[in-house]
Amino acid sequence: MRTPKYFLISHPFPKGSRGVQTQKVLLAPEETHHLKHVLKIGPGDQCIISDGRGHEFLGQVGRFLNDGRSEIVLLERSRREEKIGVKLLVAQAIPQRGKMDSIIEKSAELGVFALIPLLTERTVVKPKDEQTQKMRSRWERIAQQTTKQAKTPRVPIVTEPAGFSTLWSDRFSFDRAFLFHPDPKAGSLQALDFKQLRDLRAVLLVIGPEGGFSEKEIQSAKKSGAEILRMGPTTLKTDTAFVAAVSFFQMMLEPS
Repeated sequence: MRTPKYFLISHPFPKGSRGVQTQKVLLAPEETHHLKHVLKIGPGDQCIISDGRGHEFLGQVGRFLNDGRSEIVLLERSRREEKIGVKLLVAQAIPQRGKMDSIIEKSAELGVFALIPLLTERTVVKPKDEQTQKMRSRWERIAQQTTKQAKTPRVPIVTEPAGFSTLWSDRFSFDRAFLFHPDPKAGSLQALDFKQLRDLRAVLLVIGPEGGFSEKEIQSAKKSGAEILRMGPTTLKTDTAFVAAVSFFQMMLEPS
């Protein structure tokens, strides 16, 4: 039998399906088109189907319906289903020259739970209201496409762009926050107790723009309880800092 291909649906599995076999999922016409014409699989073929929320099943393609939809029968839960660990939220200052698209891709590849496009004092790219939804829709598509390619169990949530002060309001829920700043006086990553961090529900990482955070923002973050960290002896570009920080935290927070 051929190795089952990986397929991502845009809606959650039906209630009760996680513990019951032979339930069906009905795919929309656009999802059916991807299944049939891109993945080239048809009735009787098996696939790994994910809802992008950490749940996966081995499924078998059933009927193609006249209205363009199709059925997939859920056979059994995937053994690879995501372990629930610490949720990693990342507030990333929007960089110049389209680098945000690449950062969205890396978010999906590295398993970020939520990405918050951040507006700071020194952020050059500040979309107007009419641009915001269009940009967010594109970022969500990139996140979904990358999740399919990387076969990660969860599509990262991409929020609307948020102002710096909004991070410390009730809008975002996390247990500890770390802001990265290339100040020799900032805390060191090596000094963190990651064993203690693994007991938390959610951690926020805050990464600044090309020009860095202003002193006012640094002081505001400290007053709000954020811990200031440095990545190392050099000053990293914002997109490099994103990959370095997320990779390190994901590795250290990985559930055993």
